[in-house]
Amino acid sequence: MTKENLLLKPFFNRVLIQRELAEEKTKSGLIINCNADQAKRNAPCMGIVLDVGETCDDPIKALIGKKIMFSRFAGDWLKFPGTEEEYYICSDEDILGEILY
Repeated sequence: MTKENLLLKPFFNRVLIQRELAEEKTKSGLIINCNADQAKRNAPCMGIVLDVGETCDDPIKALIGKKIMFSRFAGDWLKFPGTEEEYYICSDEDILGEILY
């Protein structure tokens, strides 16, 4: 989903994130969703910043299109009709950092 066809525009200091599922592939070709393991450990989630609200600071605005790590319990999970992807909306303070790999 691109910024032009977003189904939600965040207000104020909110950030809209597309959840990224980390997957591992075994030698036999089996794909394992790593987020299931993360959920057991209450680990943070990863995603791509799609859009930010107008009152977010410049460093947060610079994250649009970049991969980040965010706290899983502070915001709200969203699933829009007709889409398979999961989205997350949270405060800019819930972003833990940019993923650089």
